Amino acid sequence: MKKKILLLHGWDFNLYSKMTNQVDAWDEYKSFINVLGKDYDIYKITFPGFCHTEEPDDKSWNVSRYARYVQDYLDTNNLDIDIVIGYSFGGAVAVKWKSIYKNKSKLFLIAPAIIRNSNKSKTFIKTPRCLDFIRNILRNLYLVYIVKNPEMKYGNKFIRNSYQVIVREDLRKELDSININDIHIIYGTKDTAVDPFKLYSTADKDLKDNIIFINDADHNNIMTKYNKELYSIFKDIIYK
Repeated sequence: MKKKILLLHGWDFNLYSKMTNQVDAWDEYKSFINVLGKDYDIYKITFPGFCHTEEPDDKSWNVSRYARYVQDYLDTNNLDIDIVIGYSFGGAVAVKWKSIYKNKSKLFLIAPAIIRNSNKSKTFIKTPRCLDFIRNILRNLYLVYIVKNPEMKYGNKFIRNSYQVIVREDLRKELDSININDIHIIYGTKDTAVDPFKLYSTADKDLKDNIIFINDADHNNIMTKYNKELYSIFKDIIYK
């Protein structure tokens, strides 16, 4: 019987409902997925608000709520997953999910967003709580028109609100709570979207042994241009 793999996609603005015709968040990575599909049963989750999926009525979700969405999917479909592959934000959700819902699944994290820059929120002047509404409007305008942040510029209200929540969530404690044998992390040496070297420099020896770098790969091309190297690493790890 084939092992089951669950795929958790990243926070790519090209996948927002009003930005895309894609119905599969992994469509850009067909080469990698097709190779995986020869040896494994593949399951994919599309997070709310991506690829024309319905958005929840909630104002926003944090990473824990996305993790619960993953668990609800598994419970509804009666799935017992062997391996979770999480890319970027999907890697963050995978870490949170495993830290909450203790299980046997192994995590194969590709360019995961684990460490967040807490200084980002200090860009804005602090205001009294009664002025939070105005501050939030000014912050959004700043991100859209000055920084030109694509998540804020192209995302709908739920996506924008959720992005501002998750971008502040640091998951190093959750990562440390997981059995080291169940975690394998792959980064590109030229990744500037997340901070792989900060994670590596603060990791203990055991975790460092499970962090692998692909030379010259960046956050966007690690799944496409370097898909063969990625799959080779995956096979070496899974078949140890």
